[in-house]
Amino acid sequence: MVSEGLGLPAKAAIAAGVAVAAAAGVVFALAGDDPEPRAGAKPVPGVAAPTAPEVPAPSVSAAPEPTPPGAPAPVARRSVPPGRSAVPSGPAAVAAPPSAAVAPRAKASPTQPSPSPSRGGPAPAPGPAQGFALARLGHSAYGQHTGPELETWRSSWVWQRWGLVAGGQRFGQGITVASRSTVEITLNRRCTRFSARAGVDGLSLLTDGTVRFSVYGDGQRLWRSDALGYGDAPVPVDVPLAGRTTLRLVVEQAAPGHLPTLASWADAVISCR
Repeated sequence: MVSEGLGLPAKAAIAAGVAVAAAAGVVFALAGDDPEPRAGAKPVPGVAAPTAPEVPAPSVSAAPEPTPPGAPAPVARRSVPPGRSAVPSGPAAVAAPPSAAVAPRAKASPTQPSPSPSRGGPAPAPGPAQGFALARLGHSAYGQHTGPELETWRSSWVWQRWGLVAGGQRFGQGITVASRSTVEITLNRRCTRFSARAGVDGLSLLTDGTVRFSVYGDGQRLWRSDALGYGDAPVPVDVPLAGRTTLRLVVEQAAPGHLPTLASWADAVISCR
């Protein structure tokens, strides 16, 4: 046999090689490759395999992270209006439609009424005062009650005149009364003043009596003259009537005369708003 002819060194080398080969085989057997996958079962021809319907997976929103104490709350971002959104640049950019442009503000029509003044602003200036001559006043018995009127049943005899003389001076209008008289006037308006010239009428040529004139507002005496006789210059009368509703003109006899004495309220005017 051949093995018998080999020497001891050759036999030792062959035995070492066999041992190395056996060890390598054990290592490869333990490590081994993955087994080959089995072939799937083929479906029976003509029978379709049932397909399970696809169920969409529920969307799970991520829970908001807790805000640490003391930190400011996040501010919600406002969405950009469609008409003012940023337009991307580049070849893919598309021009905004004409309707997205902001329309210009319409101008106010010239016929549109001006806005009312704000509260607390300056009050409008009052209109000019209107004068009511006593020679033109109507009587309350048949008046319209829209302005100063003579109280018919509460007044003495009154002579409404145009053109009269008192103290040697001529006047355009006024009223003439007896030496003892009362003339009641209801204002019916917001009146401001009463003005006149008071004196003994020129028709009392031969009288030697004297009279005294007084003005009352709502029963309160507002003005009084000294004793006046024939030939004395008429005295000016200027009495405020703000807040008053009635006016009363009174003539009293200061000293009796031999003949009746006539008194006149010349150029008598009531100023009202």
